[in-house]
Amino acid sequence: MPRDCRSDRHPMQRILIKLFFAAVAVPTIAAAFYAKATDDAQMQTTVAFGLLLLLPIAAFLGLLRPESDTADADGDASSQATPDEVYLSHAEASNILTGAQFKAEAARLCKDSGLKPLKRKDIKRLANVIDEIQAKVKAFHRSAEITLVRSARSTIDLATEGTSWLGGAPALGDTPWPRTADGKPLHHLAQVDLASLPQDAVPAQMPRTGALSFFVPTTADPMLPAKVVYIADSTTGPSPLPDDLPPLYAGERWGHHIKGHTRQTAPRVFPRWPIVPLATPVPDPHDAAMANAYLTMKFPDQETGAISTAKYAKSVPGFGGAFFWDTAQRFANSLQVALIAYDQILTVTQQRVADYGERYQNDLDTLIDRKEDFAGIVDEITGWALEQDAWDRLQGTDIAQLQHYFGLIRPMQGQVAPFQPFYRYSPGELHSLGDAADATLIAAATGDFQAYHNLPAAVRDDIEAHWRLPANNRRHQMFGLGTAVQTAVDEHAHDHLLLQLQSDSLHYWMWGDAGVIQFWISDAALAAGDWDSVEATIEGR
Repeated sequence: MPRDCRSDRHPMQRILIKLFFAAVAVPTIAAAFYAKATDDAQMQTTVAFGLLLLLPIAAFLGLLRPESDTADADGDASSQATPDEVYLSHAEASNILTGAQFKAEAARLCKDSGLKPLKRKDIKRLANVIDEIQAKVKAFHRSAEITLVRSARSTIDLATEGTSWLGGAPALGDTPWPRTADGKPLHHLAQVDLASLPQDAVPAQMPRTGALSFFVPTTADPMLPAKVVYIADSTTGPSPLPDDLPPLYAGERWGHHIKGHTRQTAPRVFPRWPIVPLATPVPDPHDAAMANAYLTMKFPDQETGAISTAKYAKSVPGFGGAFFWDTAQRFANSLQVALIAYDQILTVTQQRVADYGERYQNDLDTLIDRKEDFAGIVDEITGWALEQDAWDRLQGTDIAQLQHYFGLIRPMQGQVAPFQPFYRYSPGELHSLGDAADATLIAAATGDFQAYHNLPAAVRDDIEAHWRLPANNRRHQMFGLGTAVQTAVDEHAHDHLLLQLQSDSLHYWMWGDAGVIQFWISDAALAAGDWDSVEATIEGR
């Protein structure tokens, strides 16, 4: 089969060949038309002979094939090339583990696997990749897991204590607050005092002093790329927040994870909670089951799922829903957000009418006709709620009044909610009073002494005993194997897990659908202290 001569030519060479061929072919074809028109038999014979010569020459030069095939024939056309990962995957499946073995068996591998044959330079390049991977596999030693356990709540001040903590503000010293490529400040997730880690459990390349601080852009979707900062001296106290640091989850997700705030009162840092690094004495760092068994023994009956007042409905009478005025104030705040978002809600409803017709016409009429009435209700509820201390307890009549007000914007017990159209598509919408009550519970659990000690003793005891970890068999950790959710653990099988944070309602963390965020670093980058090379992955279940 003739070889396509174009595959080794520079594009400019191919263009010149085409121009030369056209310069010969066009006059020949024109002569053919002229011979036909004049009925010149001798000229017709000569032109036919010329065309017979031109066609095989064109075929040999590859000029009769479409240009897209040229790209396919060109080994440098990446858009048509088979991804390297496919060749490497087939090589691994065929137990080809060295570059020399790949060089020797590349042709057979491509033929047996139905892959496009590789050029010599690509065989050499992929052979080097295989050798690099194997060198990394041989050199890599997975360190044992260090579990990051929340400190016992009752005896500490969450705002100031601890040299390692989740949430809160970082202690950056002279290090600038990290920002995105376009200059926006990132949100802080955790800071770990490296001297507090069990020194015999960390990788040999790990610094023994200083601290690491971890950041993500919560306003982005996905919340990547993340940033890790090494701080030589973290004893300087919390860093002031940048003036332009936005509220957590500002953007489309605002109001979804953190309930009951206006944009002016929304938090800009996650709740702070000191942590204790705990070495997990498991002989095999790949044995997740044994690590789970050890932690279950040490911290039995850890909760599963998000913290909620509904859990205490039977064990703590009266605490199964709204309990503090903070819940009423969160509801009032959500109404303020809805009133401010009136134009947005109106636009959404108009689109609903356009898409679905009469089904939403009554909602649109209500929005247009009763805006002043809704504004009056918002003022009434705000004045009623905000004149109280947030951590005073609601009395029976107060709870009844709150339920009445909530029934104006969300149907309760089958009753029509006359102002629901003003609230339905609000970014601060509460689906139930339970949403606001749960946000109050989190605020109290992670708040100052007054807020925390206003919780019933049974609730405090439960938090103390059953919320040291984010969930049963799920934990925040450094090193070890990490939680396999999708593919990140396999893809980083020979990288160090610098930090893993689970979804955790006490910190308003929700990674995908109850998933994890993981920070990975290679052996070489760790040895060099190249924290900019850390790769973060977020995976939901």
